Amino acid sequence: MNGFVVQKHKRCTLERIEKFISDVYFTDGNLRGRLYPRKALVTTLKHHCSLDRISYSEAIAREFADTQVGHSFGKTWTTHWFKVKFVIPEDWAGNEVRFQWDSDSEAMVWMDGKPVQVIVHFWSTLY
Repeated sequence: MNGFVVQKHKRCTLERIEKFISDVYFTDGNLRGRLYPRKALVTTLKHHCSLDRISYSEAIAREFADTQVGHSFGKTWTTHWFKVKFVIPEDWAGNEVRFQWDSDSEAMVWMDGKPVQVIVHFWSTLY
């Protein structure tokens, strides 16, 4: 064998892989559903767009507008700030909790005025 894997039905294979990692299809038995069986919804999502690069302290002093998941945010190379709130259920105490954010961009996560995570879009980013 020459080391190449032959995919006779490439489209079918790709569709099965997509469903295996999907957050929509077959979540009771696919990989994502098994790794992350419980979800808590975002309770508040607010957005601010700045045409300039601004500091954290400048950003949090600005006006933020309500927005929703799936909304498109401005032109390429603009800076967008988000305030996200969610409630972690009490029965999750002692368990690892992950927040999934996919902005289809480069991003920085801030907590209490300090940068805690850089996100570079590839797939969905978990931290």
